[in-house]
This record gives sequence, structure tokens and C-alpha cells, in this order.
Amino acid sequence: MDALDSNDVILNNATLYVTDLDFNLKFAGGGGFSGTPSSSGDFANYYMVIAYKNPPCPDFNSNNAQIIQFRGNGSGTFSGTILAPSACLDLRGNGESSGIHSQVIGYNV
Repeated sequence: MDALDSNDVILNNATLYVTDLDFNLKFAGGGGFSGTPSSSGDFANYYMVIAYKNPPCPDFNSNNAQIIQFRGNGSGTFSGTILAPSACLDLRGNGESSGIHSQVIGYNV
């Protein structure tokens, strides 16, 4: 993902599957996080799947823990499903609650 950190990543009929066990993703702003989920396969109808790390992320201050930050302000939508059974997920911002159309599955949300 380092090569893509300054670019928009657009998925259509695909699932983003992160296999790196040590990472910290950050999403900010009003652009949103959405896509069209795949309709078949092992992770059908998911937008993001994070590989399982053992031990899981104990808290948001852990070094080299699987931490995903979704911090946005203003408009935009967040839709789709995140399956991250061992990650710490931080979702916050001052946007409209109507912009969240999702389910998030994580160890620490």
C-alpha cells in the first residue's frame, strides 16, 4: 500500500484483501470509502478483509498492531463491510450519521 498512499484506490466488483500483518491505515476527509462488493468467492459482499494476526491488536497505542483509522469531517459516505477480526478500528468524525451504511467486524472497534 505504500506505493498507493498518495493515490485514490477505486475498487469495482472487488474486495481489498490486506495480507500484511503489521500495518496502520488512515483514511481522512469527506471523500468516503465505498465500492461494489464481489458477488462470489470466499469473501463475497465484503469490501475489506484483513488477515488474522495472533495475538490481536490489544489497544490503539500498540506498535506494529493492525490499526485502521477512518477519520472524516463533512460529507461523504462509508459503505460496505470490513472484516478485521484481529485489528483495532477507529471510526470517528463530525459528518452525518446517515453517511454510514456499513458493518464493521473487528477485535477492538
